[in-house]
Amino acid sequence: MQIEFLKKHNNLFIYLSIILFSFVFFYFFNVISPIREEILFHYDISVFYNIGKGMTRGMLPYKDLFDHKGVYTYFLFYIASLISEYNHIGLYIIFSLYFSLIGIFTYKIIHLYIKDLKSNIVYIVSALFSYISMFNAFTSYGSFAPEHMSYPLILICYYLYLKYRNDLYDNISTYEYRDMFIIGITAGVITLIKINHLFLLMP
Repeated sequence: MQIEFLKKHNNLFIYLSIILFSFVFFYFFNVISPIREEILFHYDISVFYNIGKGMTRGMLPYKDLFDHKGVYTYFLFYIASLISEYNHIGLYIIFSLYFSLIGIFTYKIIHLYIKDLKSNIVYIVSALFSYISMFNAFTSYGSFAPEHMSYPLILICYYLYLKYRNDLYDNISTYEYRDMFIIGITAGVITLIKINHLFLLMP
């Protein structure tokens, strides 16, 4: 009975493990960790954070506070500032959850082509590489550049497209308007981060 339950909910346990890993990773290895009180000194993250805090006080991006990035970038920092304005806890919660999407959709893409235990091994290697190479405090200074923010959304689009192509190859008709709608919404959000990132979605 327990084995059947684990098999049925295997993906759920994997997703929860990925989220937990993301929280642990950011806690120990990134400048937004609650245990690190250093100033967010990198240009991008300091500007985004100040604009997000300004939005909590009624200021408007591009009018009262200016930077040339897309509005969605500021929106994430706005939400983080609503959670905690004077420390890193809001940033830590929002971005730990947000970048969990990288791990989840990396796993889902791998699982389209490798169905057994090997998919978990391949996923662990690729996810560790993604996190370490892009988001630790020593290689990117916790900068959270627009490229970083687009990455999870691009993976969502890739997964839905590859899932559709995979089903066509297996002669399974699974054209989902819902999936196309999600791709459209996701592409719209990417536009609000940095419009030239849309080129990464072109076949």
